[in-house]
Formats: sequence, structure tokens, C-alpha cells
Amino acid sequence: MSRLYRPQDDYDNWWALGSIVEFNDPYGERLRGRIVRTSSNPTYFHVEVRGRRYEVDLHEDNMEMVWGDDD
Repeated sequence: MSRLYRPQDDYDNWWALGSIVEFNDPYGERLRGRIVRTSSNPTYFHVEVRGRRYEVDLHEDNMEMVWGDDD
């Protein structure tokens, strides 16, 4: 029997390349983008938003996963 797969239940997908996240930009605006680079530091990411790349810290920039089809 099939069942609905929920990506948020698969912890291997959290904070991975291609994941959609929201974070606070340097001016406090909330942005949504896609992880395009990860680091050996598990809290440091590059996130692309509308063609611009941001260096994002998981904690300092209040980064959160976004689940669903919308970018």
C-alpha cells in the first residue's frame, strides 16, 4: 500500500543542496531561496535568491526550511 512521502520527515534532506529556505537578509527582510553551496561548517550556506547569492548562517540569520512546491 502506498503512502504520502513528506520530505520534512527525511532528515537527510534538511539543509541539503537544492533545499528551499527562508532567512533574514542583512537589512532584516525575510528572503526565500535555494541552497547552492554547503560548507564543512554545518551552519554556513550559500543561498541564491532571484539570481543573487547570500552567505547565510543557520542561527544568526534565522534560517528555516520551507516545505512544499513553491519557491
